[in-house]
Order: sequence, then structure tokens, then C-alpha cells
Amino acid sequence: MNNIPLSLVNIIVLWILIVMVMIKFYKIDKKASFILLPYLAWVSFASILNLSIFLLNI
Repeated sequence: MNNIPLSLVNIIVLWILIVMVMIKFYKIDKKASFILLPYLAWVSFASILNLSIFLLNI
């Protein structure tokens, strides 16, 4: 249940998908893409936390 490297890969994939959605939304409506910035920031923060926990447990 505590597979930290796998969860880090999961978060990176999620981050990439959020960026892809933001690019698609930007072409349709710029405001819609900017609304996703807090979500991207939160996922970035979560990935930094996950990476730090992984590095501390090596």
C-alpha cells in the first residue's frame, strides 16, 4: 500500500495530463485554462512532498 516510487510516477502522469488539459482549454477559453493553475500548483506541491519522502527513505 505504501509504494512511494509508484505514487511519484502517478503524480507525474497527473501533472502532465493537467498541463495537456490546460493547453487544450487555452485554445478554447483562456479563463478556463487559468482556473486550473491552483490545481497544478497543488499537484506540484504534492509531488515535491512525495519526492522528499522518497529521498528520505532511501
